[in-house]
Amino acid sequence: MTTWPEKVGMLVLRAVIVAVLVFLLAPLFIVVIVSFGHAAFIQFPPRALSLRWYFNLAQLDGFLDSLVLSLELAAITSCLTALLGVSASLALTRYRFRGRQALMSLFLSPLILPAIVIGIGMLQYFRAIGFLSTFTTLIVAHVVITLPYMIRTVTSSLELQNESLVEVSRVLGADALQTFAFVIVPGIKSALIAAVLFTFITSFDNYSVSLFLSDAEYETLPIRILNYVEKTIDPTVAAASSILIFISIGQLILGAWLVGVRRMGGLADK
Repeated sequence: MTTWPEKVGMLVLRAVIVAVLVFLLAPLFIVVIVSFGHAAFIQFPPRALSLRWYFNLAQLDGFLDSLVLSLELAAITSCLTALLGVSASLALTRYRFRGRQALMSLFLSPLILPAIVIGIGMLQYFRAIGFLSTFTTLIVAHVVITLPYMIRTVTSSLELQNESLVEVSRVLGADALQTFAFVIVPGIKSALIAAVLFTFITSFDNYSVSLFLSDAEYETLPIRILNYVEKTIDPTVAAASSILIFISIGQLILGAWLVGVRRMGGLADK
């Protein structure tokens, strides 16, 4: 039976959670609402609703190109990160070798360093070796900053997987590729999908690293928004920011539809 102190404690805890959610989400709602305003200046709440700033966004030079670039960059980054991350996770969980923990720390090190430091370091490195392909350097940088999330998530799922299933598949005659495709992948499906979606959002919204590696030809959407704000303040910026918000929300809905919220949170099928 629940006592009164426990009930009061639960009510206080729920109130704190709601307050934190409101504090975090209120700015996003304000940005979205402002983007549908009709006035030529930022107004909240808007007196009239309109889509004029979304149409204005489509007409501005460079915004659509930056949106397409960010989507392409995020898609390629997610694919490469999944390929490298799953391979590294398999090696770290299936084999025991000297330096394993040091290698895991190396893979997770981008989580410790500030993103600005990583961006400056990569800029200096690519300049030093004479590698000047902007799009490729952006891909490499985004893979570096998203790879830790993939490795950490997939490794956690692999550690929960029953290794006897792998042994049974090999005893029954399955080769390494068949075992991976029909035993390992189904077991980490939820974690893999969650990690891919998260790396996509992280790459798509990234600003700190992309700032140092972009140029006039390859300018991602977050950087384009910043450059526009430095020159003009109008609801067009809110419309562009709302697109980032909608895409991120869409990714979360897609993940919940594919594997479910509980499985995404648990990192493994149960």
